[in-house]
Amino acid sequence: MPSTVTTSRSCPASNLSSAWGVAVDPYSNVYVTYGTSVVKFPGGTVVAGGAAPDPPQSPFGICVDCFGAIYVTDYAYSRIQLWSNSSVGVTIIGYPNGTFGSGPKELNSPVDVKLDRQGNIYVLDEGNNRIQKYPPGGGTGTTVGTLPVSSGASALLVDDCGNFYVIQNLGVYKYTSASTSGTLMPPIFTGTPFGIAFDVQLNLYITVNINSTVGVTYKYAYS
Repeated sequence: MPSTVTTSRSCPASNLSSAWGVAVDPYSNVYVTYGTSVVKFPGGTVVAGGAAPDPPQSPFGICVDCFGAIYVTDYAYSRIQLWSNSSVGVTIIGYPNGTFGSGPKELNSPVDVKLDRQGNIYVLDEGNNRIQKYPPGGGTGTTVGTLPVSSGASALLVDDCGNFYVIQNLGVYKYTSASTSGTLMPPIFTGTPFGIAFDVQLNLYITVNINSTVGVTYKYAYS
């Protein structure tokens, strides 16, 4: 059974138009995608996209590695960009011109990206109803999870054991290395799940919107 998490809160980022993805680095800096940019807080510094050449046209989910490199999901251009610094973004999965497809090196409307401890890249490839795994640096992907049609998948999380979790319309699905089909976690909450995270003890947190004005975060103890 989960417990409801009640905490004090602050607002590290505000006045953002069409914000979507958020990530936190090991130093507790917060990164948010909005417009064609990734902005780092505190400070509100653009660290990817913006006025740089070839910015992401529609940045959704992001991931920041231990070295500060930023992986950006470009939903509109069906690609993953790697920003090792704020001036140059390199397309490491997909095509720079926005061509989409369903091959092992292609994506179609991806919505999130995450890394595991080995640096493998996981992409929530919503338009192809799949989760793809790529070696460090990109290259050829392998399908490690399948999604139902019109799943509404919006967020991806990878744990230290190689399991991954996907938020879909009906709830949160857990995938293991033994199966490409996800298992619906106990649907013991009411509302639509949107956010998902682990803490250092591997407790699982799921943020649920109950309605347009009320939300709650549930904590599932590690087992």
